[in-house]
Amino acid sequence: MDASNSSPDQGKGEQQPCELPNLSKKDNNVEPSDNVPPLTPPSQHEEETRHTLATELFQPTLKVLADLESDDRKFAFPAARLVELYRHLWDSCASKHIDGQKLEQNNQSLKEAGTHLTREGQTSASPRQAASSTALF
Repeated sequence: MDASNSSPDQGKGEQQPCELPNLSKKDNNVEPSDNVPPLTPPSQHEEETRHTLATELFQPTLKVLADLESDDRKFAFPAARLVELYRHLWDSCASKHIDGQKLEQNNQSLKEAGTHLTREGQTSASPRQAASSTALF
């Protein structure tokens, strides 16, 4: 038997765990920022949305697959496999879409906070400039 066709357990004994390389020492010195909000677990609404997108859209397809299984078992398994693969792809895309919306909302709130801080910094600097200009006259 060819070595490329043999399984990894045959003739090799125990496999050593793979070590990940340390990319750089400066990565270890990263300090968390106070400005970054902590990651929050998905809310109940997000979980319901994910579940709805994952199940309700495929109900008609699952009914067709059930009919196909009773009519023609030869094609039922390959069709079910294709639907399963498409469903996994759909779940992944729906999840990324929800995560993208959440990221956009977080970015918008950060932009608003940045704008507020910029305005606050400008208004606090204005009285100092006015006081220094009146002291000169």
